[in-house]
Amino acid sequence: MTTFTCQTSIKLRDTDAAGVLFFANYFALAHDAYEAFMDGQGINFGREIREGGYIIPVVHAESDYRVPLWAGEAVTITVTVEKVRRRKFTLAYVFHNAEGRRACSLRTTHVVVNQKTGKSVPLPANVARALGAGQGEDAPTQ
Repeated sequence: MTTFTCQTSIKLRDTDAAGVLFFANYFALAHDAYEAFMDGQGINFGREIREGGYIIPVVHAESDYRVPLWAGEAVTITVTVEKVRRRKFTLAYVFHNAEGRRACSLRTTHVVVNQKTGKSVPLPANVARALGAGQGEDAPTQ
C-alpha cells in the first residue's frame, strides 16, 4: 500500500471555543494531506481541473475520534491508499498527536467524474499511477 506522512499544527481558527480542533476541520486537514501527497506524485489539482476535464469529488466520508487535538498542538497525518478501483479509490488517514497517540482515523472515497457529463469515468492513467495502482493488489478493477 502507498503511504504518505506529513506534519502540521492545529491553528486557533480551526478550533471550537474550548480550543479543541472542531470535528469537521479534521476533514479539511485530511484534504490538505491528500493534496500534498498527490502533488508529490505530480498531480496538481488546479491544473487537472483546468486541463483534465474531470473532477474527483468525495462520495463517502467517515471518521472516529479518540483524543482531542488542541490549538497549537503538533499533529502527524498519515495517508494510506487503501483501495483503488477502476473509477474510484479510498484513502485512510490517521492523525497522531505530539505524544504519538492516535487522535483520529478518517476514510474518504473519491470518484472520478467527467466535468461536462457529470458521469463517472475511469481513473486517468496519471492518477492511477500516483495512487500506486497496477502494483499488486491495488490494480484497478470494476
